[in-house]
Amino acid sequence: MVDNFRGIGIYNGNLYVSKGSGGNGDDGIFQVHSGTGDGLPMGTTNTISLLFGAAATCENPPGPCTPNGAPSPYTPFGFWFANPTTIYVADEGYPNTDVNGNLIPDPLAGLEKWSLVDGTWRLLYTLRAGLDLYQAETVLPRSHQHVRLAQYDR
Repeated sequence: MVDNFRGIGIYNGNLYVSKGSGGNGDDGIFQVHSGTGDGLPMGTTNTISLLFGAAATCENPPGPCTPNGAPSPYTPFGFWFANPTTIYVADEGYPNTDVNGNLIPDPLAGLEKWSLVDGTWRLLYTLRAGLDLYQAETVLPRSHQHVRLAQYDR
């Protein structure tokens, strides 16, 4: 079963969701169908299909990750359709550290541009510069609310 969806959006009368964490199902962008066709899902006979992504735990082959059994390389969160053949995806990536505790940035973390080319979704590039990826944030309690402080370079 695929669950743990993170982002949700409607484009061109269809419902889409993203999943990019957890060890079940696939990670990527999905379309939720009304029954087996297009349109917003209604009732209990809805289906879901992967637009693009990878298994949550990749196999090599066919998955794009190494070694066998490694986590999916994709961790999508928010997404936006620019048009029917272009989707921008905010991918948080997997921040890792080396043996000295230094950050090893994930090359897929950032803003990805995906295009539908000859019937297949392809990752064209990932924007990273200026996004302040992996910057620390502080959350301070304030009565029953939380105030989120972040550094912005504008």
